[in-house]
Amino acid sequence: DDGFGDCKDKSALLVALLEAEGIHAYVALDMAGYRGESFYLPSNRFNHVIVVVPGEGGDLLLDPTADNLTWPGLPESLPGTWFLPILPERGCPRGNPSPASSSSSSSSPAMVRR
Repeated sequence: DDGFGDCKDKSALLVALLEAEGIHAYVALDMAGYRGESFYLPSNRFNHVIVVVPGEGGDLLLDPTADNLTWPGLPESLPGTWFLPILPERGCPRGNPSPASSSSSSSSPAMVRR
């Protein structure tokens, strides 16, 4: 009801739905709004959960809690931040794409090149 904690539930549901359709996906922890040059692990600094769909051309990032955005947009608080993939086999921090300096849009592309 208060909007807190929804990202974990919605991300887990989206991963389950994608996996049921044969699309590999996993959740990732993110520190929305933090665009520092280093990540902090181990840490309790993560405040958001997103979904990652790996692909040959890069990872597709999805935020199932983002209202009023169309794909492939991400909320303003996510581009340029760090995220930690939660994989059954392994995980290492990766960076979200940085926002374009000339962009006036409230969303950014959600593809990450590996």
